[in-house]
Amino acid sequence: GERRPSPHYNQSIAEDMYGELHAQYFAAASKKAANLTGAVVLFKRWAQGRRLLGAPDGVNGFFISMLLAYMLEQGGQISSNMDASQMLRAALGALAKPNFFKKGLYCNGKPAEANAWQRAFSQVFLGPCGHVNIMSRMSESAVKELIHEASVSTEELKKSSSSVFGNVLLGSFPAAVRYDLHLHVTAHVADLESDSDINARRDSEIAASKVISRALGDRAKLVRVHEIPKTSVDDLGSSACTLWVGIVLDPENAMRLVDIGPSSADDKEAKDFRAFWGDRSELRQFKDGRICESVVWDFVPPSQRHHIPAIVAEQALERNMTACERVEWSAKLFDEPMSKITSSKEGASPANLLQALDRLAKRMKDLKEMPLKVNNVQPLSGAFRGTDPFPPTPHPLAHGAGVGLGKSEDDIPVCPKTLDIL
Repeated sequence: GERRPSPHYNQSIAEDMYGELHAQYFAAASKKAANLTGAVVLFKRWAQGRRLLGAPDGVNGFFISMLLAYMLEQGGQISSNMDASQMLRAALGALAKPNFFKKGLYCNGKPAEANAWQRAFSQVFLGPCGHVNIMSRMSESAVKELIHEASVSTEELKKSSSSVFGNVLLGSFPAAVRYDLHLHVTAHVADLESDSDINARRDSEIAASKVISRALGDRAKLVRVHEIPKTSVDDLGSSACTLWVGIVLDPENAMRLVDIGPSSADDKEAKDFRAFWGDRSELRQFKDGRICESVVWDFVPPSQRHHIPAIVAEQALERNMTACERVEWSAKLFDEPMSKITSSKEGASPANLLQALDRLAKRMKDLKEMPLKVNNVQPLSGAFRGTDPFPPTPHPLAHGAGVGLGKSEDDIPVCPKTLDIL
């Protein structure tokens, strides 16, 4: 049937109607600050180096130009006295704040109908005409990516090195080096129905982003989703699309074995949690007395703990995204080659290493002739955490293990691999 009027469709018309007015707004700002145009060029180069430009739901040149003009005219983040590099630093510093876009940006002050704009769009940046939302096409995951990259660059720029600005501006940082985990999600857009005129593929991106973000929680600092463009003529018109998902992990939480949900006393939240996780959810009592809904991932062996974030995302998508057909992820790409060079002998596991460390710590604490008493011993090496690709193994001569084995002196190392402790 005929689609209802859509804010997104209206925006596509309004952008064409008020294009000249936006150009005049930027030209007026450029007259006040001669370096504004140069700052826009630097910002575009910074964004291009991080592959932020080009995605249908991401940053574009029009947004960058209007954003810097807004920061000069209305926001106050940059001033006409700054040179181009100072403007770039100031703009990145402003974007690094997580709440920069939260209340919306308005080139002519906040209008009376601001709440209506906020309800219609997830992000609001109202142009000088008052009728165009410059961020109408930008998704929430694209905005979070922009904020994250600005935050990373701002921290780098705080360093005193003379070359740091050039590295931040001219460096190339593709998604392969910016994200810890990559997923490819195959979805059928024909299975996704939308009441608006947003492209069905954008709907699938939004759906995948919401499901993965909820499933990972604080395991991830950033989740970015967008469709992989089709490169073959044969694929045009296909109902299937492949979504790329990039995830920046929080190293402190990414590998945990238990996701703790709401308390059993909160019926509404607990029911919602069980509906999301299905039979993966179980009721557990913890040491502090709490009884909560939980999801446990202890079936993952210690050698594959780095798979946990990908498994969490995969199972959440399969349960909560009906259009999802297949999920592939990058965390296991190096498992096979690493298994051929990583020793699996007894003693290489983190558990055995920690047991050996406990015995060493006990002996060190019992030493009476030490000038200073040893109170505690902490592991530092990655082998204790299972992150060392070449963990140590017992020396062939330890406990008589090498006696009678017929090994030559060249086959037996003089010293075993050392581990750092504190």
